[in-house]
Amino acid sequence: SNNITLLFYFAALVLFVGLISGSYPAFLLSSYSPVAILSNTIMKSRNGYLRKTLVLFQFSASIVLLISSFIIYDQLQYILNKDVGYEKERIAVFDMRRMGVANQYTTIKNSLSQIPTVAGVTFSNQPANRIARRSTVSWEGSQGERDEMFVNFVDFDFFDTYGIELIEGRNFSREITTDLTDATVVNESFLRTTGMIDPIGKTFRRFGTNRTIIGVIKDFNFQTLHLPIEPVTFQIDPSFFQSVSLKLTSADINVSIDNIIQVLSNFSSGRPVNYYFLDTNFNQQYQSEEKLARTLQYFTFVAIFIACLGLYGLVSFGMGQKVKEIGIRKVLGSTIRGLTTHLTKDFVKQVVFANLTAWPIAYFLLERWMQNFAFHTNISLVYFIYSGGLTFLITLLLISAKTIKAASANPVESLRYE
Repeated sequence: SNNITLLFYFAALVLFVGLISGSYPAFLLSSYSPVAILSNTIMKSRNGYLRKTLVLFQFSASIVLLISSFIIYDQLQYILNKDVGYEKERIAVFDMRRMGVANQYTTIKNSLSQIPTVAGVTFSNQPANRIARRSTVSWEGSQGERDEMFVNFVDFDFFDTYGIELIEGRNFSREITTDLTDATVVNESFLRTTGMIDPIGKTFRRFGTNRTIIGVIKDFNFQTLHLPIEPVTFQIDPSFFQSVSLKLTSADINVSIDNIIQVLSNFSSGRPVNYYFLDTNFNQQYQSEEKLARTLQYFTFVAIFIACLGLYGLVSFGMGQKVKEIGIRKVLGSTIRGLTTHLTKDFVKQVVFANLTAWPIAYFLLERWMQNFAFHTNISLVYFIYSGGLTFLITLLLISAKTIKAASANPVESLRYE
């Protein structure tokens, strides 16, 4: 999946930077003779370009991970809180596949409706978030064109129980007997796919029979948000009912479930009654995204910690090389504030450059990951700025103590430094 691929990219990035950063000092120090090390000529003979580059890579990797953590968490919150077009809170779905619903549909529904804490009862082939059955459809004016479309078999109360909005025409009616054999309700995507205008009263053919469109409902996400909303039609046929959805009041949920199970046990022939809550089932669809967000947080913490160690080492090394320069500047009248600014600006430039390097990489990876969702939030520049500001703040806090200490040193001692 795209989540695994993205996680692999991040892990490879952290591993690569870690290996390069760790290998450099190991190979470098092992190449020196003991005499050179003891005489301190290493410090004087080597420039710091490679060291700075490695620390830059470490910070760039950290920034990529930090930006990704922000945006992936934002996308996760978006899909968990998006209005999917139907109500999913306090709706319990019970499996009715082994209860012979078609022959007892009215009796079971009347019994469930009498429970005080049940606000709505509806039977269907599948609940609102699991429509999976497809069939071939040809429609009026299609000139022989056919298409595979979703279909769900529901009862009269399906749209009301789930709070699905009817935007044109009417709902199924018990008073109109032909609704059982002839009527159908379609969604907006059905109209876009077929090109129908003024659909009420028009027909399409499915399962060898014609169906007349009596209503149009607003599109809702009956699949995960990874997928676009597709055409779906609804018709009444108790012989296909496999589940019952019950909308519960805000009263004690556990008591409601116990009462429902007690009623359904009378029709289950001793089999266990299985159920789930729709909102919990909805959230479970995005477990891989939740795991990715948590794993990425750990990667980010480790990467930032390693980058801070590298930066602190670089600062310590730089201060060691500039001891005499600091002493001379203090003798010439430089203040602690001025010295701190002078010593800090080089490191700040590196962090700025690390951000400029990391931002396009993060955008490229996240833009590809977002393609995994038909519905997604925007990749906000705000999170890039947050990440840049956070790394900038960490850098200042990390190097301020070291630079202030160096700038506060006695210039006489600094000038004696070897």
